[in-house]
Amino acid sequence: IQKIHDRISSSATRITRIIESLRRLSVKQSAPDARESLRVDDMLPMLTDFFAERASVTKIETQFELEAKAARVRVEPALLRQTFLAVINNSLDAMEATSERRLTIRSRATEEIVEVIIEDTGTGIPDEIRDKIFDPFFTTKDPDKGTGLGLTMAYRAIRDFGGDIAFDRPANGGARFTLSLPRVK
Repeated sequence: IQKIHDRISSSATRITRIIESLRRLSVKQSAPDARESLRVDDMLPMLTDFFAERASVTKIETQFELEAKAARVRVEPALLRQTFLAVINNSLDAMEATSERRLTIRSRATEEIVEVIIEDTGTGIPDEIRDKIFDPFFTTKDPDKGTGLGLTMAYRAIRDFGGDIAFDRPANGGARFTLSLPRVK
């Protein structure tokens, strides 16, 4: 009976996460009055609080190369944090099957945009799924590992902030996501 109870409890938790994700996707991502001007270079190092233990246990080296300095963007901070973490969590998942495990988080700025680049040494994104990774419910993970909504939410949030998100494969393998946001003047 305990096994059945545990499976039901696990399924209920998963359903709750899916419903909450759907609820967030069904409404406008953020209200303009909830937005603040902030420096991404201040936010990025604080994200380690959310994944440092996992990175340590799985022996993932994390590097920050922050060059955006005082450049500011206008965003809803909690939603931007969730967006960065969705991409970072996918990177951590992708590195579980690799021997070299490095997560690099960079920032840079031009006169017009602020970019955050999240690069990993994971398994990369196969060509046959490149057109699907931002689609709702698309996932390559086991059912208990992901809902297929993290990158969808990230894409919508960045677009809602007036930015763009793109990905490519670095020469040394893995994946690189570039999140671009308009710079506050």
